[in-house]
Amino acid sequence: KYCMSSEGESESEEDERIASLVTYVGKHGAEESANYLKKELGGKDGMVYGGMCFNENLAMAHFLVTACFDEDSTLTSQIDENKELLVACCKDDQEFQGGFLLAMELYIVRELRKGIAKYDKVLKKLWECDVVSEDLVEEWHSKENALHEFYPDFVLEDAIAIRESAAKFLEWVQEGDE
Repeated sequence: KYCMSSEGESESEEDERIASLVTYVGKHGAEESANYLKKELGGKDGMVYGGMCFNENLAMAHFLVTACFDEDSTLTSQIDENKELLVACCKDDQEFQGGFLLAMELYIVRELRKGIAKYDKVLKKLWECDVVSEDLVEEWHSKENALHEFYPDFVLEDAIAIRESAAKFLEWVQEGDE
């Protein structure tokens, strides 16, 4: 489902659809931008961190995450800033939400390693903003090797560490349900 390019491409090579999405989002509303991402750009044969990704939802979610987030401010504040777009892309689409959770995991372990220990706060913000459902977070949490299927440089220790942090969010939600 995922393979690296055999042409020795740089790992930092970005899919051109990321720049297209950034430009489009700057000129259009959330619903239009979500439509553009899913129907015009798509995720077919997407480049994710220099490798070809054949999971279209993961590729589109990677484009979204890369377009919305940077290392200049906190991830939770950026989720607030991009809430309408994130909700428009994820609402009523469990497959996209699943891809989004994997794209977020990949972003954290690749770009924002200090965020691994604080991932529970990121999940809480995504849940509070109705970007992801509790059920899908639980499903993602239960599959420590989910990213391995799509990302060849997967590190199990990272997956375990990010899920240990995520467990704090799930415990918090379950305490609220009781």
